[in-house]
Amino acid sequence: MNTEQIMERINSSPYLKENHLQVEMMQEKEAIASIIIDDNILNPHGYAHGGAIYSVADLAAGAACCYGGHSVVTLNGSINYIKAGSGVKLLAHAEVISKGGHTAVIGVRITNEKEILIAQATFTMYFVDQDRYDVKR
Repeated sequence: MNTEQIMERINSSPYLKENHLQVEMMQEKEAIASIIIDDNILNPHGYAHGGAIYSVADLAAGAACCYGGHSVVTLNGSINYIKAGSGVKLLAHAEVISKGGHTAVIGVRITNEKEILIAQATFTMYFVDQDRYDVKR
């Protein structure tokens, strides 16, 4: 599967479509994901909800590990909210910090379209590639 096909597979998720999330760029050990800030993701104060910010960070972290056709699930995620999520669009820039045989640690910076830092996150992803399912019981 090439990178474009992987991005299409990821971006076809109903959850992503419903919440205006998408992977915009993937390359080895890096990815950028985005979410549109609209009325559906605002908190009661009029800013992007923390859960929406976490979702775009999680998406970018996973996409950074999927280059080359890997499949991952989130083992752990930690986020620090720096500023209120405002603007038109949030961008999550993910970079793999460390990759082992079963897991990877990814750092994610979440900014708005003006490149103002909104949040910083760290994720641990677990590789669930097909060959891992073929373990005999």
